[in-house]
Amino acid sequence: MPVIHRGFQPSDERVSTARRIVEAFAAALAAGAITIDGAMIDRPHLKRSRLILQRAGIPA
Repeated sequence: MPVIHRGFQPSDERVSTARRIVEAFAAALAAGAITIDGAMIDRPHLKRSRLILQRAGIPA
């Protein structure tokens, strides 16, 4: 079963991006949207990023 679980784990790149989004929102405090690498990132992105980190076993 570990092989199957690894197959559904988010990639290192997705985890890295999710971590950047969560950290950027934390730094922006109550912002409704932020910009990362020229892209607008809003609350749905934050929610998805937290789920990605949760699936990777990383507290968000």
